[in-house]
This record gives sequence, structure tokens and C-alpha cells, in this order.
Amino acid sequence: MAIVDFTAVNPNGICRDQSYIDQDIESCFEILSLLVRHGWQLISARVFMDHTETGLTLPVEAFDGLPIREPIRLLLREWE
Repeated sequence: MAIVDFTAVNPNGICRDQSYIDQDIESCFEILSLLVRHGWQLISARVFMDHTETGLTLPVEAFDGLPIREPIRLLLREWE
């Protein structure tokens, strides 16, 4: 399980602190990219894996609105 906590400004200019939970990290990354695609501006993001208390800060500039799930899977296959 992966959890992403993020702060973002929505298309109406309202700053929001939100969380998203899914079974895999790719889905969490995909939702961040989808938000950017729909006009949200990411301010900060952290991902937590398997209920750990220490999260990993994500580089928000990496989420440019393009699909991210498939490129991650291709990298994983190449690494394996």
C-alpha cells in the first residue's frame, strides 16, 4: 500500500492539503500527474509505503501532466 500526502493549488486558486491511498506507488504517482494535467499546481508531495512513518519527499517538478505509470513499469522491466 502507498500513501501520498500533497499540497497543491487547485484551478480555482485554493490551496489544499490532501492524501491519496492506493495499492501501488505507480497509482499514486499517476494521480499526481493527472491533477497537474487538470490544472492543479503541486507545491509539495511525500509518499509513504506500507504504513511507514518516514516518507520520501517527491520532486514535484517531475509531475508534468503526462502519464507516468507505463514509463515506471518500463524502467522496472529494464532494471529486472
